[in-house]
Amino acid sequence: MFGWFDPSRFNMRQSYSMTYSSFGGRGLTIGEYVNSMFYRISDPLSVQFDLSLTHSPFNSLGGRYSNELNGFRLSRAQLNYRPTENMFFQVQFRQFTPGNWLRGFDRFESDFGLDRPEEQQR
Repeated sequence: MFGWFDPSRFNMRQSYSMTYSSFGGRGLTIGEYVNSMFYRISDPLSVQFDLSLTHSPFNSLGGRYSNELNGFRLSRAQLNYRPTENMFFQVQFRQFTPGNWLRGFDRFESDFGLDRPEEQQR
């Protein structure tokens, strides 16, 4: 390809994961396919791109959340520079997938009817 792309410096791998979460009588399944692409520009310089396709085959949270969960995104763009064996620089962009939101799902509590006990007493 135009003399600038060397296939011997390119590497690609794919993965698929599925998670299920249940809370407050609701359930959510998230599946994610990730295609990771690596390219070594030169000996000390390389790049990585992760493209992710996320879907929710089961979701009892409502239709509006399905639109937020499903989609294609650039989940990582990364530049690596290793000028010596003991020195490494990395610049990275990350876009976390919807499964990462659920680590602190308190922002969804009122939507799911999961009000905290101290709020119910008021």
